[in-house]
Amino acid sequence: MIIREATTSDRNFIFNLSPDLIEAAQLFWHSDEVMDRFQKRYIEESIDNQDDPHVLYIAEEDQTPLGFIHVIEITEEISQKKCANVTLLAVTKEARGKGVGHALMVKAEMWAKEKRYPILQLEVFYNNDNARNFYESHGFMNDTIVMAKPLKD
Repeated sequence: MIIREATTSDRNFIFNLSPDLIEAAQLFWHSDEVMDRFQKRYIEESIDNQDDPHVLYIAEEDQTPLGFIHVIEITEEISQKKCANVTLLAVTKEARGKGVGHALMVKAEMWAKEKRYPILQLEVFYNNDNARNFYESHGFMNDTIVMAKPLKD
């Protein structure tokens, strides 16, 4: 497996993983249409943002993409210091459990350390137990939790 920086030709692969990201979120109080629009907009805004330092890596084997990770510089809310933030991480269903996510996370952490960021952070949907367990196994800890209550008429 190799990890390389993404090119514009990887765009379709990234967008094709959107349904998997939506499924993992498990935000059942939002319609499928709303979640689809959100995910596409979020991916587009993340990968098209050229203003802040960022990197988009693709993991592949035999020229077949297996997953991707996007990391961007942000200002951490509490300390107001620049830090690295994983905006997106996704692995194909076929590649899950084979170390692809781990390899991408290691590469993201290396990028953040090279940039001398004091923190690597990310947001994860609370209902996504697999992702939360994965991130915790990589040393991530809870920072803040956003809670939502769907209101019915």
